[in-house]
Amino acid sequence: MFGGLCTVCEPWWHLVRDLVKRTPSWQIEARADDAAMVDLERVRKNGIEANDEGWAEVISWLLPDTSADSLLDGWSDDSVLSLLTNMSSIFDEDSPLFNGGTPLRHHVQHKAFMGPCLLNGHHIQTSSVGLDVGDWTLTYGPGHLLLRLILGQGSDPGGQFVRLMKQLMGMNGIDFRPIIDRMELRKDQLWIQDFQSPGAVRPFILESVEWPEDPPFNYTPEGFHITVLDEDSKRHVLQLPRSPRSIEAFIAIWNGRDGADVARRLRGLTMSWAIDSGYEDQGEVANPTERSFYLLRSVVDAMPSIWCDGSHLRIAGSSGVHWRLSPGRGAHGAPYIIRPVAQTPGGNEVLFREICAFDAADELPLGDRICTVALSLLNDADTRHQIHTVNNAVHKVLRYTKLATSAAEGP
Repeated sequence: MFGGLCTVCEPWWHLVRDLVKRTPSWQIEARADDAAMVDLERVRKNGIEANDEGWAEVISWLLPDTSADSLLDGWSDDSVLSLLTNMSSIFDEDSPLFNGGTPLRHHVQHKAFMGPCLLNGHHIQTSSVGLDVGDWTLTYGPGHLLLRLILGQGSDPGGQFVRLMKQLMGMNGIDFRPIIDRMELRKDQLWIQDFQSPGAVRPFILESVEWPEDPPFNYTPEGFHITVLDEDSKRHVLQLPRSPRSIEAFIAIWNGRDGADVARRLRGLTMSWAIDSGYEDQGEVANPTERSFYLLRSVVDAMPSIWCDGSHLRIAGSSGVHWRLSPGRGAHGAPYIIRPVAQTPGGNEVLFREICAFDAADELPLGDRICTVALSLLNDADTRHQIHTVNNAVHKVLRYTKLATSAAEGP
């Protein structure tokens, strides 16, 4: 928004402009909590910082039967970084897990690494796409947290890492590898090459209270953070706890395990603490709509068969049919219009009538919905067997293409 809109986002900007600029509703709810304001004064008075020790202290206020020491694991950011440096023959420092500037990778060539080894009793190995930890193949997320989990007392650090990512980031399980590759892995290993989808995250208890939008958690290799908007629409970033015990307790309280009142208190304190002492970063994502378009951008960047074509998205389906996805009022009020495209032998395009492939996902951010539709059309050879309108469109386009080619070739 501040550096100019990319070609993926610009056609849809008029539909989401107000949503991007609006204060997320969870913040509006959190502002009303008086106990959170008392907590903030206590944070100020005691000079508490948003690090592991500070968060452990704060969480112990919310969980009276839990001591601050029990929420720490004895590791610091510097000690984790030092350990990673000493284990460079095992861990790929160029992986998205450990290098925030590295894009998600498919099967790529890279330098040779040590074979499978045991670390704290867990089998680990660097592969061409990520890090194998026990039964899991992990490709991105806060790698420092993963290392802490491996060195902790849990029996399934890979699974624990996945659960934390899903609860904070809403991983939706999209997998772009061919089905043959996927069949080689156990079902629980398919968390690989996923993309972030905020619509998958919802508070799971919270009694009668609902927050209709997801808080915008994000991560770097070092750990998670949250971004909040102040009354002047400035973005403030606050580091979340990096100790596995603390971040697990944080997530559980936030999502209502200990009741809606405590959840609201934590949300209110987190928001106020971020505005009071977090750092400003106008490039950070502050609401689900923004995050959903980061998802869309990452899908377009990762998939050669989905690209920008002027004000449209173009999808080359697996059936051989091309599709055009455009902003506009589509079938059943959908915010997009889907039209199949054919080419004449002379290279001219023929647009067919709009089809209905309604996603029935009004509650999801727009970028998520566009991704869902685009990926379904990308795999239209399978989708046509599930949606009859897609099947009819594929049949018409392929029939037209065949007849046009035959006419051009002559008798």
